[in-house]
Amino acid sequence: MKWFWPYRLAPYRLAKVSGDSMAPTYKSGDRVIVKMFSDIPRDISIDDVVLIERDLMPGIFFIKRVTKKEGDSYWVEGDNADPEVLTRMNDSRIWGLIKSEEIKGRLLLKRKRKVNS
Repeated sequence: MKWFWPYRLAPYRLAKVSGDSMAPTYKSGDRVIVKMFSDIPRDISIDDVVLIERDLMPGIFFIKRVTKKEGDSYWVEGDNADPEVLTRMNDSRIWGLIKSEEIKGRLLLKRKRKVNS
């Protein structure tokens, strides 16, 4: 996930998706609006698509879908079910449950990438 907006309209950010772990829902090149959290999120629901920054990988952001909630921890997975993509996907199938404080925002809107003709 790359930030490309030179300024913020708090608490919203515009970001560009890179990678295919969330395809077909979000594809590389799509632009998304993310509502950033100023504190530990308390209102995350199953099926929300969230922005994650792992404590062990600072500065690297992931978008994943929340598929399970256990207390203040979450199980998150990418949408892409392609077996080849699954072998290199970073999500709870590798990490296990993530802490709520690693969820930095919720995706709100998507603008599809431009297709060159």
